[in-house]
Amino acid sequence: RVPDYLLVTTNVVLSPAPGTGGIDRVQAALWERAHTLGLPLKGVEVWHYDKICRLLDDSREIRHANADAVLPGDVLARLDEYVKQLEGASLGPSPCAATGLPREVRSLFGREAEVAEGLRVRA
Repeated sequence: RVPDYLLVTTNVVLSPAPGTGGIDRVQAALWERAHTLGLPLKGVEVWHYDKICRLLDDSREIRHANADAVLPGDVLARLDEYVKQLEGASLGPSPCAATGLPREVRSLFGREAEVAEGLRVRA
């Protein structure tokens, strides 16, 4: 069975400039190829990086279901949620817990309240 529509997705950023931008050029190339192959398509659409990001902005469930493509903002949001859960809990620093952590992180060890406050200020 021949499809009615062709949807091409890419993680490449394409220029939206009318007529000469990447989006229009890719769509024109797809229409030309479909015509050459004799495909009676009703439509061709290209979803590039920016389009996909906009579609996912309000779709947390979809982003989290695709863990291999997790966005850095989601990781930071989950870290913020975790830190908020720890607020008020007195875990206290463990002398061996910092072993193996990067030097940049060791200096923050035992200062969870300050880190949590910094995350709240930026949010």
